Amino acid sequence: MLKKIFALLVIVVVGVAVASQVGYAETKVAVCHMTSSNTTPVVLIHVSPNAVPAHLDHGDFLLPSGESDCSGGTPPIGPE
Repeated sequence: MLKKIFALLVIVVVGVAVASQVGYAETKVAVCHMTSSNTTPVVLIHVSPNAVPAHLDHGDFLLPSGESDCSGGTPPIGPE
């Protein structure tokens, strides 16, 4: 009986962990963040939708549609 309770507890904990990660992905926006590094000038970060305007204001840009990383290193030119 104790093994069944433990197994159920493990399933619940794993389910909560997976659900929280799904929620994380749904509530974050992918932003290409400009750094001052010569070796890594742009990094991909995920921020709250509320933080997007501040990032855009200082030169960061949204991850271009269809891209999986910021390897291009420069913001898109013109309207998307």
